[in-house]
Amino acid sequence: VCSLKVYNSAGELVRVLLEEKRQAGIYQEIPWDGKNMEGEDVASGIYVLYYTNRYETRSARVLVIR
Repeated sequence: VCSLKVYNSAGELVRVLLEEKRQAGIYQEIPWDGKNMEGEDVASGIYVLYYTNRYETRSARVLVIR
């Protein structure tokens, strides 16, 4: 199972962008529209994206400016 989740600087889950079974070696662009799970725009700030699959976990920081 692969997942891509967005967290705010307080460590709270903001949005789940992907959580599904995927075949290894397949790449896909997954856009984030800057909204939380309720469909509301997130506030300006730094957000952390975590990509996890059964072999690894990667993270990246995203700056949202409103």
